[in-house]
Amino acid sequence: MVKTAADIVGKLYVWFLVFLTASVVLIGVYQVLGRYFIVGMLGIMVNISWTEEIMRYFHCALVLLGVGVVTKNNAAIRITLISDWVAKYKAPSKILQTWNYLVELAFYGIMVYFGWQLTQRGFGQVTAITRIPFGIFYASIPIGGALGFINTALKMVLNLFPSLNRVKGGSAA
Repeated sequence: MVKTAADIVGKLYVWFLVFLTASVVLIGVYQVLGRYFIVGMLGIMVNISWTEEIMRYFHCALVLLGVGVVTKNNAAIRITLISDWVAKYKAPSKILQTWNYLVELAFYGIMVYFGWQLTQRGFGQVTAITRIPFGIFYASIPIGGALGFINTALKMVLNLFPSLNRVKGGSAA
């Protein structure tokens, strides 16, 4: 089975998100143990103030970076009442789906544009405790928006031209 570069990058991206999730969980466990067990019961003073800050920023980055995966897997929350009803009719359904994709593309474009501006400004500020530039965490906004844009554009093209979705000997899915 031959993997494309996009498949390999996609898998690495998902594993990076898994790593971020595991980091948030482990830092949270350390925070609870540090606060209630080490300091509370044993009386040993441990500096755990950094855990709150890192957890907050990792969690926000995780949500914003996850946009690309959610878009690729078509897992976003949506109300499908109208689209399910219109799906009975081929042409209006395709028009409605294309409209949805265009709205998504506009949203992701806004995320990329303003996220990039925020990221650039964020490198001039640092977090209060760990002194990490905010731009590192803000970069998740344009990256997540760009991945969402790319995945939505691909889905829109495949929706408009279903023949592109077929590969010799089977399907692309």
